[in-house]
Amino acid sequence: MRNLILILALINYINFNISANNTIKSGYIINQKGDTTRGYLIEQNSINSSKKCVFKSTPDADKIIYKPNEIAGYRFTDGKYYISKQVGADSAQAKKNVFMEFFIKGIACIYYFVDEKGEHYYIEKTPFGLVELSDVDLTAENSKKGELIYKEKLKIIMADCPQIDNEINKTQLTYSSLVKLSKDYHNKVCTTDCCIIFERKPTPVKVNFGIVVGISDNNYKFGSELWSDYRLGYQAGLSMKLKNILFSNDKLSFSVDLLIEKDARYTMKPFDNHRYVHITYEDADYILTSFPNNQTIQELPVDLKLIDFKIPFLFNYSFDFRNISLVPGIGITNKFILSSNKEFKIKNFDDQYGRTIQQYLVGFVGKVGFEKKLLNTRALFFNFLYEYMADPFAVNSLLRLTENKLTFQAGYIF
Repeated sequence: MRNLILILALINYINFNISANNTIKSGYIINQKGDTTRGYLIEQNSINSSKKCVFKSTPDADKIIYKPNEIAGYRFTDGKYYISKQVGADSAQAKKNVFMEFFIKGIACIYYFVDEKGEHYYIEKTPFGLVELSDVDLTAENSKKGELIYKEKLKIIMADCPQIDNEINKTQLTYSSLVKLSKDYHNKVCTTDCCIIFERKPTPVKVNFGIVVGISDNNYKFGSELWSDYRLGYQAGLSMKLKNILFSNDKLSFSVDLLIEKDARYTMKPFDNHRYVHITYEDADYILTSFPNNQTIQELPVDLKLIDFKIPFLFNYSFDFRNISLVPGIGITNKFILSSNKEFKIKNFDDQYGRTIQQYLVGFVGKVGFEKKLLNTRALFFNFLYEYMADPFAVNSLLRLTENKLTFQAGYIF
């Protein structure tokens, strides 16, 4: 599981250098002279938005890519506004031009951009120029060890308005908090002109439904008593995906599946260091051991007759390549046993819990998926999943039911 998480994290990092989706929205570019050219802009993820502007004169025209040193800025109609600014003015960092998102224009302007190092917030005011607010002072010599020092910078820049200090102390490095601070500051020091807030209109949450079928290869472990071989199982159900659930990242989605699963025959074996496991199966008594003799056996074929209802919750991240998306995800899975073979009993489990197969398992799920876009919102998808589940209420780790499962799914999104 740890390796899977590392792989998903690596994929997520690599995505920062990959183009975002091909959603086209109306907008305009601003050349170096301040003239505007209207057309269409392609939405990108936050990092790519700071590196380039992708413009089309018409929806069917060829793409024209502008770098931050080639135009003054670009803006989506009634949406995000990006302006070219130069950052990295100190000797330790080379200067470069980036497209910064323009939050508010006033006596103190606020800007924002994202790169591979993370989020960066800036304030601009005469005569201070462009000042980054994202610094952290973690030096042991500082009496305010670990405290964000952007508030000290804000107090210096807004020193002509001491009554704003209390609000600065409560200000966070977020869009809404910084815009509110800049607006309040502007209104206190300027009575002639109004500040201009460039609204960040969030994309509405989209809900898509689909159907999914799958085939899995899984095994069970009954604490330190028995383990089963891997056998095929089947699943089918409904899928629901919510997109645009985070304001700052439309690549992240949340999915919930409602699945019915069926598992059947397994071969049960005792662990190598376990001498005797007492089992009742189909009105017969068995003793399984790794040290067989005339009265014991080493393995036993068992039909568990398992039918369960499973609800996995996953956070997914989409990496788009033309009409195909790579969609890794990670989350929590819940499994409710609806029916099982009551004629299969492990004595120690039955004595401890009154049953051998517990009614609820919970665990982690990791996914690598592929999605093929069709017309409108329709799509085909294929998923590879790994799940690890366990009985959360087992009072004895030596008598805990666990499951490992590998699954291939195919589905259709309406």
